Amino acid sequence: MASLRAETAIAASEMKSSQLLRGRHLAGTLRLFEPGGALYGRVKVSITDKAYMAVCKVVDLVIEEDAHRRGIQLHESGTARQIARDLFAEGPRAYGAERWNGLLNQFVSFVRIKQRRGLKTSLEELLATIDELRLVSRRKRVETAMQLLWQGRTELDAYVATDEPSRDNDLRTLDPLIPAVMQTAGEWHRITGKSILIVHDRQAVLTEETCATLISAGNRPHPDFPIKVPIAAISQVDSREDPRIQVADIVAGLGTLGGKMALDGELEADVLRAIQPSLIDSSLWGDTTSWRQLSG
Repeated sequence: MASLRAETAIAASEMKSSQLLRGRHLAGTLRLFEPGGALYGRVKVSITDKAYMAVCKVVDLVIEEDAHRRGIQLHESGTARQIARDLFAEGPRAYGAERWNGLLNQFVSFVRIKQRRGLKTSLEELLATIDELRLVSRRKRVETAMQLLWQGRTELDAYVATDEPSRDNDLRTLDPLIPAVMQTAGEWHRITGKSILIVHDRQAVLTEETCATLISAGNRPHPDFPIKVPIAAISQVDSREDPRIQVADIVAGLGTLGGKMALDGELEADVLRAIQPSLIDSSLWGDTTSWRQLSG
């Protein structure tokens, strides 16, 4: 970080990826990730398409839970992932982008404890939208998934009935930080074979209870997800005082830059060279074309 400061002459007290990955600083920062660069082979990045994550949560919290209650394991067979991919790929084509995004926005609003702005979607409003859309799809895979979603609507009833403190601590369902933490820790455990100590900048989502749940889930995985991620501890530090967090910000910034470029069909060769060796395969990414380009 001291070397970067000397090269860029950035006067801010804390250099951020938003400064280093744009304009005249971009080329020099990207060289850090290329062979011979200080970060080459020493970093990993998980990227998340939030729209795809929302679709996964629709499947996870409703369709999969309903199937599990009936003794059917959708994750074990890979069916849950396939349903999510079918919905993500074909949902906008089946209903048009506006109606499809409306469904996802309603679901996200419904699941949230508190709506940031505007009125929170009620259970009745969400069910009415699901009921309407399940009857008008002309794409078989979408129709099948929507019928499963309607069939599992009692899970939405149960979600409303759950008291707010329990819901709020249920791994912050829609926050992409949670799966990213587990993916990154899992990748470094796979590489090193060691238990992982996570150092993170201070985040409201990483409460003491959430961190304890992550550590427990990683060390004692659920039978449906038998992937052990031995996390020893999670500590939070001030990013202004810890250069490790500042480096992590640059890595995360590269993931954001590369992901957005790929989705827009504008992925530049130097960005691709930088991100490709670092990309984590288990990233939550639903767009096949951009993923093939990013991952090679």
